[in-house]
Amino acid sequence: MNSLNYSNWGKFKLSELFSFENCKCSNASSLIDGDEIYYVGAKKTDNGIMHRVARDNDLVSKGNCIVFICDGQGSIGYSNYFPDDFIGSTTLTVGYNPNLNKFIGMFLVSVLDLERPKYSFGRKYRKYLENTTILLPKTKSGKPDWQRMESYTKKIFEQNNVKIITKNKESKKLPDIDRWKEFRLRDLFTFKRGKGITTAEIEENPGSIPCVQSGETDNGIIGYMNDAFLRDSKHTYIKAPFLSLARSGTSGVVLIQKKDSYIGDSVYALKLKTKESIYLYIFLSTILNKERYRYTYGHKVVIETYIDKSIKLPADKHGNPDWAYMESYIKSLPHGDNI
Repeated sequence: MNSLNYSNWGKFKLSELFSFENCKCSNASSLIDGDEIYYVGAKKTDNGIMHRVARDNDLVSKGNCIVFICDGQGSIGYSNYFPDDFIGSTTLTVGYNPNLNKFIGMFLVSVLDLERPKYSFGRKYRKYLENTTILLPKTKSGKPDWQRMESYTKKIFEQNNVKIITKNKESKKLPDIDRWKEFRLRDLFTFKRGKGITTAEIEENPGSIPCVQSGETDNGIIGYMNDAFLRDSKHTYIKAPFLSLARSGTSGVVLIQKKDSYIGDSVYALKLKTKESIYLYIFLSTILNKERYRYTYGHKVVIETYIDKSIKLPADKHGNPDWAYMESYIKSLPHGDNI
């Protein structure tokens, strides 16, 4: 934001900027699977989207709002701009303002996220939300300068507007449900837990190898260390690609790791036993993250229980996972040819 004139900024309480409303879904497992509306939870990544569900009008929050993450694990204090109607977890509060649009929303989120460090160590955001004060561009009359926020963000988008061309015209359809079968996770994956990695180690041994712990921001990467130190200290090294499963903190979150990495003690690495490809990991992470709601409110992943769970996947005529179809499905999606 270096091109903005900070001398023309003023302090504003959030209660001056927004009308607030708490989201209404207290039990994600009660939602019916569907493709009508997003279910949004307490996470910063993917704009908070967990999966799509059937619409329940009693639980819907209106879109074009700022979503404040007020409770939960790992992401308290962050916010997202959400354009569409959605069903939100009760860990969320939404803020509405008639001036809001996509560009102003993204500007506000960038400023609001600077407040996030205040809500570490279990301090709840909702209690302090209305009285939280942020700095924003202001007009001569002392009101928020919505036009300047919008034009600034639009300019940033124009400067960074790199078009990615896809040759994909039409996505494959997923197989009918009668072609899906249940498979136990222990039969699909090997699981490996990491060894503790500290921030002090990262600061003292900088390098280029990703170190992955639990957490949703930055794909769970807490820093980069040099390979020599990591090898000598016998940290847990995993060849890419693989999935990282958060054991605690953001329990149950599954992320795709595209680079060889070292993993910490708050995650498990999941590696397919048979065919490996980034496309399969994309497909499987989507399925596994639908189970994330089971690990909210401080429930940790107990690996002995987790690996005995089953998930449904497309199956071939022999009753085995149809890896070829899953891979080709992801490749057929818009921009799937650019992965």
